[in-house]
Amino acid sequence: MTRDRTRTGSSRRRLAGLAVVALAAAGCWPQQGGTSENQNANLIENALTPATVADLTQAWTAPGVLDAVVGNQVLGADASGITHEGFDSFARLRSLDTGTGAEQWAQQLLPPGGTTFPPTGFFAAAIGDPATVQGSRVMVGIEGGLVVGGQGPNCVAATVSAALDASDAPTFVDTAGMWSPNVPFGSRRATETRGFAPPPGGAQPEQCTAGPGTLEVREDDATTRTDPVWSAPGGDRPVVTGDQLVVASGSTVRSFVASGCGAATCDPVWSTDLGVPVADMTAGTAGRLYVLKNPGPTGRELIAVNLADGSVEWRSTPLPGSETGPASMSVMAGRVFVAAGTTLSAFADTDTGCGDVVCGPGGTATLPGPYAGNLASGGGIVYAGDAGGHVTAWQADSCENTGGCLRLKTLTVPGTPTHLIQASGRLFVETDDGAGTSLQTITAFALPRG
Repeated sequence: MTRDRTRTGSSRRRLAGLAVVALAAAGCWPQQGGTSENQNANLIENALTPATVADLTQAWTAPGVLDAVVGNQVLGADASGITHEGFDSFARLRSLDTGTGAEQWAQQLLPPGGTTFPPTGFFAAAIGDPATVQGSRVMVGIEGGLVVGGQGPNCVAATVSAALDASDAPTFVDTAGMWSPNVPFGSRRATETRGFAPPPGGAQPEQCTAGPGTLEVREDDATTRTDPVWSAPGGDRPVVTGDQLVVASGSTVRSFVASGCGAATCDPVWSTDLGVPVADMTAGTAGRLYVLKNPGPTGRELIAVNLADGSVEWRSTPLPGSETGPASMSVMAGRVFVAAGTTLSAFADTDTGCGDVVCGPGGTATLPGPYAGNLASGGGIVYAGDAGGHVTAWQADSCENTGGCLRLKTLTVPGTPTHLIQASGRLFVETDDGAGTSLQTITAFALPRG
């Protein structure tokens, strides 16, 4: 069971092992660290600035998963490893204290084998995408499969809803589809709802693969399943900016009216085939959509698309060292930043762009190692992790045509960064130690008290 996790730069799927349970399916951005425009930006950060970031020091480290930071909670969904069999296999949601890293609560999203469901088969599950906050609820997508009597797998996808304060038991809001990703905007949310199917002749639950997705917009009720306000075939990586909802499918980008078209199924306002497969998208602040193409022999490119009509305004020169490996984008201080290979590149996010149809970066910086994780930005700072176990802070407005970006701080972390979130005056970094364990390691950096 695989999902394209280009947005975070690495695969962060958490597996639940073979547990003996029956098939359950048979019977303003709330979280800090991102926006509905998918900018990886915290637009309200005011404690961590270029003047203070050099004082960051490690506050705590703890086993965990870094999906979202809300209030005093670090939230993450994880599952037991694929070799973990029997009655204590699990998929769960955990809350850690932002100040100390101590576990505040944990809730199971799938029951242990045999305690609730009759033991009629083997269920293998994974957390499909990072948990997202929806009002006072947390939404988690689960994918998996069931083998019954040697026949199968029968593949399933489900969405679970849990209370932010753990005041009630998690509930399945959809036992036939995984809402992934889940992008709240206004009083609604946009999801790509996916089911799963076995490969021809497949015999193991972990061989289930994602089927075609459907773009669905629902009212903001995260406690029960609601019918979509409107939907459209296909479409991944929803980006909401103003009253536009933009999705990608293969090499095609489509724009819809986010508030709907007055019918159950909507046609796009415009559709553009970029001729290259889309890896990621983010909206800028000058009426543009920025599209990152997949890696390939000629490297990745950044493509600036006019949000009004879908026309291509400019393309970047190939990003250095991007023939393979992950990449990520973030918008900050009138620039769109792209990390790929060992280079952080900054392009102008202005009305005029670079003034040409092919653009080189206005400024670049060399990372200590190959880029890893995701770009995070806030307070005029851009953070980039690298596979050498570092996170570097760069001053966002220093990336000018005169040369490189100003490095403000380099932090050392225990492994390869897999996710970064800047929130509440702190920087949280999830790292992978390569041991294949259920939990990653979360390290929190904070300013000195006083």
